[in-house]
Amino acid sequence: MTRRETVVTRLQVLEAISGNVSTNMFRMMANHSVSSDSIMNKLGISRKQYYDRMRRLYTAGLVTRKGREYTITSFGRLIYRVYMDLVKASDHLLKLKAVERIKANNNISRKQYLKLVNELIHDTQLRNMVINLT
Repeated sequence: MTRRETVVTRLQVLEAISGNVSTNMFRMMANHSVSSDSIMNKLGISRKQYYDRMRRLYTAGLVTRKGREYTITSFGRLIYRVYMDLVKASDHLLKLKAVERIKANNNISRKQYLKLVNELIHDTQLRNMVINLT
């Protein structure tokens, strides 16, 4: 079994995308193939920082190398989509907490609950996820 064929754990994936630099690198590659120099210049990081984080992204199966550029893998695209849902949810955390508090303290009807969620959460995808969880 080659290095790329080894089993990747969920923890490896989470560790690979944790931290601001790793996250920014991952986000840059999710949009298009980018060269190592381009990433280092845009993020203001050293070669050592770059290769340490890139090794984690590569080992986790999130990116692959094509010539001098790295590009996101199919697995990486799936993880990126989940990551963006996490970003969206965390951006709405205060509104989500407000919905939960009102729901817990006021015994509101389903109709009132749906109206509240519609008024507070404007992102359709997130709103549908919240509604489907209740």
